[in-house]
Amino acid sequence: MDEHFRNLCRSRVQEVNPEVDEVSFVKIMEEAQDMYQLRFFQDACRRRIQQKRPDLDEFGAHEIMRFTALPPILMVVSALAQRMHLSVEARKDQVAAMMALRCV
Repeated sequence: MDEHFRNLCRSRVQEVNPEVDEVSFVKIMEEAQDMYQLRFFQDACRRRIQQKRPDLDEFGAHEIMRFTALPPILMVVSALAQRMHLSVEARKDQVAAMMALRCV
C-alpha cells in the first residue's frame, strides 16, 4: 500500500476515533487487509444473499456475488476504528455483517 493512501486511511481513522495511536492504526490496517484476504466480505455477503433469497441455489448466489463489489477499504478502516472497544473477532464480524447489508 503506498504512503499517500496510508496517510489518507490514517486521517480517516483519526476523524472517526481520535484516540487511536500509531500501534492501533497499524493493527486496524492489518485487520482490514486480513478481511479482504480471508474472504470475510464474500462469506458474509453469500450468507446475506442466501438469507434474503432462500430460493437460489449455490450457482444463483455465485452469480449475484460476481456482480457485487467489495466495500472500499476506507469504509472498512473507518468501521473497524469505530469498533476498537470490541474484540478483534467481534469487530471483524460486525464490520463484515454491516458491509454485507450492501449486497442485497
